[in-house]
Amino acid sequence: ESANQIIATRDGGYILVGTTDSHYRTQENVFVVKLSADGTREWQSFYGSREKDEGFSIVESRDGYVIAGYTKGTKNYDSDVYLFKIDRNGSVIWEKRYGSSKDDRANAIIKVEDGFVVAGYSSSSETHSKDVYLLKIDENGNKE
Repeated sequence: ESANQIIATRDGGYILVGTTDSHYRTQENVFVVKLSADGTREWQSFYGSREKDEGFSIVESRDGYVIAGYTKGTKNYDSDVYLFKIDRNGSVIWEKRYGSSKDDRANAIIKVEDGFVVAGYSSSSETHSKDVYLLKIDENGNKE
């Protein structure tokens, strides 16, 4: 397992997001661990497809947490931006994928007044270079 970000939560604890290969053994999944104020593990869970998935950033919302990363669980195995929201116990509320025909990845997410802003990169099929990817979504993960 690896951790990519940890944040303090409103309840005085912590939550971290990263990657694990402990579930499917050959592929990686997004790994989320909720800790109490004293560092005791309250729960942990993994998310994603049966392909490679990774979580890079997490933000707390009024009723849970939103995680940003990528998934290779696509038809052509290119990565897509992978966003999902979980409740305070780790159950999925919604999950969304965004992207083009090449690799797209979310590296960071922030909470704004009317939703979330996601930053990452998108690969160009013409130049094989990477461009900044910015996405604004509402509370339900829909593009604005």
